[in-house]
Amino acid sequence: MKGHKFIKLIIGIVLVLIIGIIIFLVAIKKEDVKPNIGKEYKIENDDKYEFKETLQEFNDTNVYFAVKNIIESYYTKCKDLNVNSENVPSGNRKTKPSIEEREEYAKKMQEEALDKLYNMLSGDYIKEFKINKQDIKEKFNMENKYEPIIEKIYRFQNSTNVWTYLVKGINVDLMNEKSEKYSIGVIIDSYNKTFCIYPQEYLEKHEYDKLQLGDEIEEDIEEIEKNNQNIYTYEMVDEEEICEEYFNKSKKILLFDADFAYEMLDDEYREKRFNGDKENFKEWLQNDYDNIRSSVNSKYKATTEKGSTLYICQDTNDNYLVFKKSKTVDFTLLLDTYTITLNEFKESYNKADNKNKAKMNIQNVFQAINRKDYGYVYDHLDGTFKQNNFDNLQKLEDYIKNNLYDINEIDGENYSNEGEVQIFNLTVTHKNKDSMRKNMNINMKLKENNDFIMSFSIGR
Repeated sequence: MKGHKFIKLIIGIVLVLIIGIIIFLVAIKKEDVKPNIGKEYKIENDDKYEFKETLQEFNDTNVYFAVKNIIESYYTKCKDLNVNSENVPSGNRKTKPSIEEREEYAKKMQEEALDKLYNMLSGDYIKEFKINKQDIKEKFNMENKYEPIIEKIYRFQNSTNVWTYLVKGINVDLMNEKSEKYSIGVIIDSYNKTFCIYPQEYLEKHEYDKLQLGDEIEEDIEEIEKNNQNIYTYEMVDEEEICEEYFNKSKKILLFDADFAYEMLDDEYREKRFNGDKENFKEWLQNDYDNIRSSVNSKYKATTEKGSTLYICQDTNDNYLVFKKSKTVDFTLLLDTYTITLNEFKESYNKADNKNKAKMNIQNVFQAINRKDYGYVYDHLDGTFKQNNFDNLQKLEDYIKNNLYDINEIDGENYSNEGEVQIFNLTVTHKNKDSMRKNMNINMKLKENNDFIMSFSIGR
């Protein structure tokens, strides 16, 4: 009996030791966890935690929006430096303020902007360039209509809690159809929730604007002290906000920076839609400029495909933009849903009967017509019909332009079929002018692999 008790005692001691060791190891593991930006606790520098002093991409959308908001606040204050009695906002007043009141308010806005900008700027910049508030007024005032758009954003780590974000983009004045390029550095202290700004001339002098991914940087910043104007907020954003940002950003870049817009395109899409030719893309931009300019995002859907997140946006003109995001805050762009068939659309097509397959093809045809992609329609014409009516692409383009509308919408249909031919009698209207209507007949034959051929006629 005594032997049994002794064995039980030994087993109990061993179990207590094992549990103690597990608790100790878990505690050590927790201490080794390093916070992301936006966490509200500080990590002291130590030899165990190595931060990266190389320029790198990142994949934190919430940080992207924090930097975006800082840049917008900065440029808003730059615009406020330029207010006067003519352009000063009147607020919610029902009566028009006098000239004296407007002048006084404009002066107040300018003084506040000077103070805020001075406190946003990096102390290193202020010291090195010997900046005073009067310099700020001369250096940073800008026109009131500009909106900053981020094109590229990279970062490097200055210390355990401090990161520098290097941003390039365009300031866009949509009303006056003007734009200018900008670059800016935003330094964020994730513990103090503070930031400061490197203006463009600082980046250019220190050649930060020439850095490439992987380049090493030596700039240690331990912290950014708080003042009244350099505190930022870190907010979680949802998919709707992400889609709205991507849509607005792409729209402005398509309108004002064709070269960068071309680089944004998904590689496979670029080759298939524009034959890898930038001039073809720029010609399409010119033809579809008004359509792009008037577009407003109306609905979206988020899905995943092959390890990427897809944001599928549909605008008020029934055009689609597809944003493909993988491991960074950057995305690639598709300008429609028919050039490359997405898995979601492919699955719906495969489940449909012949009538609905044909309807989905017709929707793609009208999406292409509205997008001024006449080549897609031409490639799907029946060979005999094409030879007899449109022996080259230009003839088809001219015919569609003369007989349909800038933005077309299907407003009614009658369906029948004769063997393998799906027959649709459609009523086509102008999207924004319901009184403009035409009849259109489409005969379609379905083929394998989601393909089809068609012929058509347009009546009055």
